[in-house]
Amino acid sequence: MKNLKFLSFMLFAIMSVSLISCGDDDEIGGRDTLVGKWQCTWSEGYEKYANNPEYNDEWNEEGDFTVTFNEDGTVVADGDTGKWKLEGDKLTIIYAYDDDSEDNEVYTVLKLTDSELILESSEKDSDYEYYDKSTFQKI
Repeated sequence: MKNLKFLSFMLFAIMSVSLISCGDDDEIGGRDTLVGKWQCTWSEGYEKYANNPEYNDEWNEEGDFTVTFNEDGTVVADGDTGKWKLEGDKLTIIYAYDDDSEDNEVYTVLKLTDSELILESSEKDSDYEYYDKSTFQKI
């Protein structure tokens, strides 16, 4: 009887460790997983202006653009070109413009597999708030 209790306990312990090791980390692939062309399939979020509420906006809609992450670190997104880097769950895209200005966009990668990418972006200051969550499928 003691052996059966011990065996049951050990089996439970092993199963618990196995389940814990299969966490969300398995949902974020690396650089090679990101390389390729992605179609936005869904986007949801909001934009709020404290001083100009007439410009406030919310969306929950199908996506209508593609993003291509090239192996050389360049990106083409909806006609704009730039550079990208992936560090852990942070994806940074830097767009350079003709007037020597740059636009840095930092996204949190919620999920990155061979076929699905989910990005989240947010910004908040005293008079402006923005949030977007977009889902992509690799094409």
